[in-house]
Amino acid sequence: MNTMFTRNADIRPYIQIKPHKQLQFNFMKKEFLMNTFDIIIQNANVYDGTGSSSYVADIAIQDGRIAAISKKINASAEKIIDASNKAVCPGFIDVHSHADLTIHLSDHHKILEPLLRQGVTTFVGGNCGMGPAPIDDYHRQEAITYVESMMGESVQSSFHWSSVGSFLETLDKQG
Repeated sequence: MNTMFTRNADIRPYIQIKPHKQLQFNFMKKEFLMNTFDIIIQNANVYDGTGSSSYVADIAIQDGRIAAISKKINASAEKIIDASNKAVCPGFIDVHSHADLTIHLSDHHKILEPLLRQGVTTFVGGNCGMGPAPIDDYHRQEAITYVESMMGESVQSSFHWSSVGSFLETLDKQG
């Protein structure tokens, strides 16, 4: 019997995550060690998402993107962060979230900010049958009750669409 499809199968041997070749090459270039960066995070315990053990490294950030990762980056920066005894890792993806029920609200940050503080940088919404659109009157009331329990305030008037198109128009108007 092929254990790959059994209930208790360990799928880790079948998943391979590899850094992009261009990133591997760029991180080794000497010129990355001689630049001025926006931010350098020093002495971080880096968990790279591959399943490998963590390692201590410096991380240089330029224009909002990781520019270099190295054991030691000898460069200047506008801001230097000492991350000794702290972990740095890729942003987490929340694959089952109901945060999409709140993104049309002007104060959606009440729900989304805690996700960011926990390391979630991406969420997938609408994949479990409880999403913001399309929505009928019964499910609209269910969604309103759910969101009000999270927000602690009335959101009744904010759920006014029924189709995916009208929901997206609501988001476009909000900016």
